[in-house]
Amino acid sequence: MLPTADVRPATARFDRFEVDLRRGELRRDGVAVGLQDKPLQLLLALLESPNTVVSREELYKHLWQTDTFVGFDEGLNTAIRKLRQTLNDSAEMPRIIETVPKKGYRFIAKVEFVVPPKPPASESQNSARHKSLRNLAIAAGVTLALVAARLVTLQLSRKTSTEFSSVVVLPLEQLSGDASQEYFTDGMTDALITDLAKISSLRVISRTSAMHFKGTHLTARQIADQLGAEAVVEGSVTRAGNRVRITAQLIDARRDRHLWAESYDGEMNDILTLQNTVAESIAQHVQANLSHGVGRKFKTSRTVNAAAYEEFLRGRYYWDKFTPSGWQNALEHFEIAIARDPNYAPAYVGLADSYMSLGAWGYMPTRQALPPGIAALRKALELEPDLAEAHYSLGIAKTAFEYDWEGAEAEFQKGLALNPNYAIGRMWHSFLLSALSRHEEAIAEQIRARTLDPVSPIINANLCRAYVFARRPEDAIRACKHTLELDSHFAVAYIWLSAAYEEQHRTEEAFQAEQNQLEADNRLLLMQRRASRHRRGEDRVLMLEELKQTIEDYANNSLGARAGDIAAMYAALNKPDEAFEYLYKAYDDREAPLSTINVSSVWDPLRSDPRFHSMLLRMKLAK
Repeated sequence: MLPTADVRPATARFDRFEVDLRRGELRRDGVAVGLQDKPLQLLLALLESPNTVVSREELYKHLWQTDTFVGFDEGLNTAIRKLRQTLNDSAEMPRIIETVPKKGYRFIAKVEFVVPPKPPASESQNSARHKSLRNLAIAAGVTLALVAARLVTLQLSRKTSTEFSSVVVLPLEQLSGDASQEYFTDGMTDALITDLAKISSLRVISRTSAMHFKGTHLTARQIADQLGAEAVVEGSVTRAGNRVRITAQLIDARRDRHLWAESYDGEMNDILTLQNTVAESIAQHVQANLSHGVGRKFKTSRTVNAAAYEEFLRGRYYWDKFTPSGWQNALEHFEIAIARDPNYAPAYVGLADSYMSLGAWGYMPTRQALPPGIAALRKALELEPDLAEAHYSLGIAKTAFEYDWEGAEAEFQKGLALNPNYAIGRMWHSFLLSALSRHEEAIAEQIRARTLDPVSPIINANLCRAYVFARRPEDAIRACKHTLELDSHFAVAYIWLSAAYEEQHRTEEAFQAEQNQLEADNRLLLMQRRASRHRRGEDRVLMLEELKQTIEDYANNSLGARAGDIAAMYAALNKPDEAFEYLYKAYDDREAPLSTINVSSVWDPLRSDPRFHSMLLRMKLAK
């Protein structure tokens, strides 16, 4: 037990750690360690009775005296896990905190309590007059010290502002005890990121990079360092029936200190207001320079049917997988969300993104995918004209399918003004700039997207794309290899790596990259038709066999067989008449890959033909 109150210790020392019991601060090897409030309170409670079992019920009462909503087991388990992570302790082989099954926890490390020294005995024998004078002097000194401290604090507050230029929202923890609710918690994380991203003066790390650290044992500061963020938001979501609680706290990663924490309760039917309240509170504590316009974006009168919102979250969960099956599943969930709440604009954007992803990658004919996709975006903007994601999506639709370059740029500019932190939107904007041969701008925009989402494979792979179209193969190869360090099975990176090698006439390496792409994801049907194209160009028999099969598949409307692929193979075989026949079909079919006709090396064999210039004129890519 701790010493009695009259000799209360000031410090507890154990292992490499030291706890200031009066200030509630933890230090390791003399350096302050950031620790959330609940884990810190748990540590202090265990230190009250070292080598003694402290029951879970006692700890719960100590940590959540007035909180009856947080799940008992989940909240305590989370606190003990975070405490162990900070102390570098293990539940299986504990050196500091031992789990006593079905009972509680015991602090087992050797601990030394340091008690402040008593005043020397001689002083207590001094005369009352000397005591009085000494006390007056001490009182005066304390007063002066407090005044000085206040002045220092005011000075420091001016020099150590808690304004931040960048923030990352770490994946919220799911405390409902139901693994099937994971999509809901991830959706809450995404919603907070989306709301904060509306602040133009704040760089908000995108969802993909934040989710990369889900379940990690890294500290908030380590994660912030990797992502280049100055502040970190972390928290949890607890759901019980129709009730939801979101807890959030803000950490200054630069100084490893906690600045603010709060909990918010609400009903599922009012979940949007709850999210906006949390986002606004975070923004205020980040002290971003909110304009009146930005501030109003947090205040929403929009409501959403609870069941529809859940379907929307499920849709986004599947879409973010960036796989054909994921897009198809997402499509179904967005359709259900709209059926349950026809006035929820983001669900229409999700529906459009699903249609256009399937169309762009060859899993749905463009004529089948584009009309409902465009209609969904129009409906979203009718319901919510300032929905940034809708403008970005309309921008990429106009780029990839409609070849409406001016209209696309206008939509991207609207999206950028409304939400400059949407990494996927900036990636799409970079694609437009590449298609227009504005390569330096395209690369710069893609780098900005990567700054917002530094560990996203698709964002990094599209930097490879920007370099490939700029005919900078060395830079492309470096960017592709960096992407593959993030995800060695990311097929899109192999696609662009192969193109970069081909640009340098490194045929063997290009061929190997194509094979790696097929092994990584053979579901990218469109790219299968292009695989080994250049390699097989050396063997006309194999090339003609591939061509014959592709033509047959295209005639039968088979998925993944496109007129543009046939045109590219005819071009590689030096058959321009046949190539242009299918190039015109690709234009009529509004195939997405044709949008890069002016910059892709695939079409180099046809560039000297007058018909190619005519095609560029038709697509408004030449004058």
